[in-house]
Amino acid sequence: MLVTIKNKYTAFATWSVMAMLLVFIQGCDNKKGDETPAFDRQGLNQKTAEFIIIPSYDQYHTALNSFESSVDAFFADATEARLVVVREDLKTLRKDWQYCSFYNFGPALDASLLSFTNIFPVNTGTIETNIANGGYNLSSIATKDQQGLQALGYLFYGESLSNAAIVESYTTGPFAAERKQYVSDILNSMDTSIETVRTGWVTYKDVYGATSKSGTDAGSSLSLLLNEWNKYFEVNLRDAKIGIPVGERTLQQQQPTKVEALYAGYSTELALHAVQAYEDLYLGKSIDGETVTSLDNYVQAISAKTVIDGSDLSKSIKSQFSVIKSALGNVQDPLSEEVETNQSGVKTVFTEMQKLIVFIKSDLTSAMGISISYIDNDGD
Repeated sequence: MLVTIKNKYTAFATWSVMAMLLVFIQGCDNKKGDETPAFDRQGLNQKTAEFIIIPSYDQYHTALNSFESSVDAFFADATEARLVVVREDLKTLRKDWQYCSFYNFGPALDASLLSFTNIFPVNTGTIETNIANGGYNLSSIATKDQQGLQALGYLFYGESLSNAAIVESYTTGPFAAERKQYVSDILNSMDTSIETVRTGWVTYKDVYGATSKSGTDAGSSLSLLLNEWNKYFEVNLRDAKIGIPVGERTLQQQQPTKVEALYAGYSTELALHAVQAYEDLYLGKSIDGETVTSLDNYVQAISAKTVIDGSDLSKSIKSQFSVIKSALGNVQDPLSEEVETNQSGVKTVFTEMQKLIVFIKSDLTSAMGISISYIDNDGD
């Protein structure tokens, strides 16, 4: 019996040692698999802030100043020719907004920049009531659908009004002086918001580029950027600009009045700029055309692959950006008409945007070890 027990003990000890060796070997293999080539995430954060984020705010701020100047000139001598200039500068302003719209963290989040700048559809009835009665408070978040770029679009285009009628509304029409004041108050609100954000980034850029923020955990700069990047793409770009108007988010009931530039009629063009802004960030392309350390460089450095078929993730993302822009090229303006007459074309844009979301929300973040912390209803 003693011999038997001894033999069993010897066998158990032998298998225990072998098991520990297997665990050790497997652990070494896993550790090797977890290792990725060194990449300077802090440098990525610093370059992104200095060459992409901050200049995009500066560009928008410059466009806002130009628009204000054209509005002042129009108010001083309201003519149809000056109205045309106002509209041209407003279009530039709305285009430039697309390039800084999705950095909704840090100073922009604190200032509620997105809410005060570009919430649509706009509440035209309340705007007219505000103009006629006064007593409004544009510093309240409750008035977000009564101001910003959308309100300006309505006030300088109107609902099927001629240029002459718009000019009249600022000269001899009812509440002309009050209408001018309302526009001025909107611009003051927009000035306050963007100045707060630009001032905030003077110091926040050091926080954003700090060593302590160079990880991939929640609260790191890369986590903040990618979470807001993905969230805005899903909610404000794919859904708000395309999905809701064409019915993909409203039980296939088209909502033509919910496009971004309803009164100006260039919603598709703005969507194209929004996609371009996303691609520029991904590729590290600055406003001036300079290329800096980018998310794409990071994806390539870690040899990231798509989950679905193991393809090169960098190539897949860049290819999908091209596919989306091509799809948008098959959709004309005004988008409010296209969602009814060219539903298949608009829905193709939505579908291709959804494919990109899989790449940037699932594959890219997983490869980088970033957790998506916001909640959506897609299940992707």
